[in-house]
Amino acid sequence: MQRFYRVLALALCITMFYFCFAVAQPKQKLNKFIHYGWDAPNPSFLNKNIQQMEKRPFDGVIIRLKAGKKVFLHEPYNSKDFTQDIESLKTTKFSKFTDNFLVMWATTDKGWDWFSESDWKASEYNLRLFAKTAHNGRLVGIAFDPETYEPYGANPWLYPSLPQAKEKSFEEYKQQVRKRGAQFIQAIQQELPGIKLLTLFQLSQFVELDRESLPDFSKNNYGLFPAFVNGMLDAVDPKTLIIDGNEDAYYSESKKDFFWGYNLIRELALALVDPKNKTKYTRQVQVGQAVYIDELFALRQPQKSFISYYLTPQQRAKWLEHNTYYALATSDEYVWCYSEQTNWWKNKIASGVEEAIRSAQKKIKNKKPLGFSIEKMIKRAKNMRDEKNI
Repeated sequence: MQRFYRVLALALCITMFYFCFAVAQPKQKLNKFIHYGWDAPNPSFLNKNIQQMEKRPFDGVIIRLKAGKKVFLHEPYNSKDFTQDIESLKTTKFSKFTDNFLVMWATTDKGWDWFSESDWKASEYNLRLFAKTAHNGRLVGIAFDPETYEPYGANPWLYPSLPQAKEKSFEEYKQQVRKRGAQFIQAIQQELPGIKLLTLFQLSQFVELDRESLPDFSKNNYGLFPAFVNGMLDAVDPKTLIIDGNEDAYYSESKKDFFWGYNLIRELALALVDPKNKTKYTRQVQVGQAVYIDELFALRQPQKSFISYYLTPQQRAKWLEHNTYYALATSDEYVWCYSEQTNWWKNKIASGVEEAIRSAQKKIKNKKPLGFSIEKMIKRAKNMRDEKNI
């Protein structure tokens, strides 16, 4: 019953927030729009093409190192493999791209284990190499992708799949992962003071937090991730910022979805935060938002299962403008824009994409309302999809 009243109170808060936003001008602060995708540049490409790249509607990019993306490995990288990347970043003349991040993946080597001291020694060495590279390259932080990519590595968050799951309990793994979370953030902070750690998602992954009963975390694909987050909070430096990138914003179909995501991170997620860390969480965890071009522009396969397939090109552009506008308006600082089938640097961009983004940015900058809604348009597209697939 207490949970029911807490959720009801939260719903009322969302309603009040939504109403206040609807009648107010957009916030004074201009938030940052960051690029990420399959066309994420490496440092060498960035160095050679920065002037042309900065003509695109971004305030920064998430960068992939030539050396690799994974850090949770059995063996350490060779530090020499980072030399050219560091030099390229050092000599890149950034102007418009003021907020750049270095990507790291959470996927692990097969058999990698949180309890293995040798595995962790190698991984911490790798963490420090990545953080040093970001520091020497004048980047603002690290973009940590907790998602697991099966062809590219194993899942460190799924308890039953871990090497010692039959010998050690879920609670034992939680304690160990929390310990490693603290060591993770400590290593990065020591090499990159004042870091901004953009996690593409964090506790926003657990949309179940608005329900009466929580899932069985011992069987959840990301069941150990909250322990890792609490570990980071245990050791977070006062100058460090952690951004929950709210990847589920990819699928937002109304402005209410963005408000809900904001409050999921700000309020509901506190249910997974150790009471002693709640003040740190409130003070040092920011709300980020995400925009997914492929989802909004019918670029995903198979197309017929996605709403955007039932929209005209002009309507898709409206949806992208809408989501960009409300992502910027409801984030604390950062919005990251993701795509797979778009290549901004080779001019492979669907018609209307860049114009839609710039229009939303201009309205936010000039403190103007969006000027239209998409709810009816989305509803019609859903009906068309459902009728066609009966």
